[in-house]
Order: sequence, then C-alpha cells, then structure tokens
Amino acid sequence: STADPASGLIGAEGYFYAAPADTIQHADEAAVAQELGAQVRRALAAGIDATHLDAHMGTPAHPRFAPTHLALAQEHRLPAFFSRYHGDWYPDLRPTLDQLQAEERLLIDNVLMLPLDNPNEQVALAKRMVDELQPGVTVLIFHPAVDSPELRAIAPDWPSRVANYHVGLSIELREHIRNSGVKLVGYRPLRDMLRAA
Repeated sequence: STADPASGLIGAEGYFYAAPADTIQHADEAAVAQELGAQVRRALAAGIDATHLDAHMGTPAHPRFAPTHLALAQEHRLPAFFSRYHGDWYPDLRPTLDQLQAEERLLIDNVLMLPLDNPNEQVALAKRMVDELQPGVTVLIFHPAVDSPELRAIAPDWPSRVANYHVGLSIELREHIRNSGVKLVGYRPLRDMLRAA
C-alpha cells in the first residue's frame, strides 16, 4: 500500500512529503506507479473530465517516475505535462524529451509563472509576459486564491496568491491578450486533438 511508510511516499508526519526532493529521494518507483494510477482512476470514476496529467512541481517528470507518468497518459489518451524545462531540472530526462519530440507527442515549449514572492504590479507583469511570448505552446502557471482568514493562516505568500487571482479576473489583461494575437487554449482541445490523431 502507498500509505505504508515502506513505500517511501509517507513522511514522519504520516502524510505525503511536501517537498518534491523528499519524494524523489525516498519513494519506491512501484509505489509511485500504484499511487499515480489510483489517483487517475479515482478522478475518472468520480466523473471528472480529465484533460491532462500534470507533473505537479516536477515530481512525476523525474526520470525515475517519467515512464509511469507517460504510460498513464498513453493508457488514458491524455496529454502529459512535460516541458523542455524539465530537462533543465533533470538532465537524465533529455533523451525522453527528445523521443517525445520525435514521436510528435505534445511537449510544452515554454513555462511561465506569476511570482509568489511579490504581489505588486502583477497585471503589468502578465502583460509583459504576453508581449515576450516565444512561438509554441506556453503554459502559464499561477496560484489564484480569494483572500480569506484561512488563506492567510496557511500560506505565508498569500498576498501574491490574491494578486494572482486578480490577474485572472483582469479585463485589462484579457483585452491585451486579445489584441496581441496570442491564442488562449486549455488542455481540453489539446486532448481532443491528441485523441483524434
């Protein structure tokens, strides 16, 4: 069982590790495969219209776990979030990324993230990010959250998360994107293209 401390997935507090480095260091590959598969099956059984598999904080993109991540994506005909920047994190992953490109599988070209260490002028920053986009598929990561006592209690970076939320609501940014010629797309059409191919 992945809840067994012998799986390497459970820290001293009895929960999954909070830091990817701890999971990468301790986790048994078979336990990771079991857990990832169980999570996908549970989401699908709950009726969630899954659009992709996310390599959250890069952990499933680690070379030890990437084969499982890719196999699950192929089994369920979902795009897997793999980016060229994962090759910068994990140089041993570069041959896998080259293979994905050769097979013409979806490979994210660019990844951008709104900062969590500075809540100031985030709409202006997002507009600059749009203006500086390179050709290809770019994923913009942000962490929107509504200001609340709970958020303030659990997230020291709460001001930036609230600022991220306001970026997502910004009419100014939407108009800027519309005028820029950038095409917004979610994972659903990418998934549907993959399934139609």
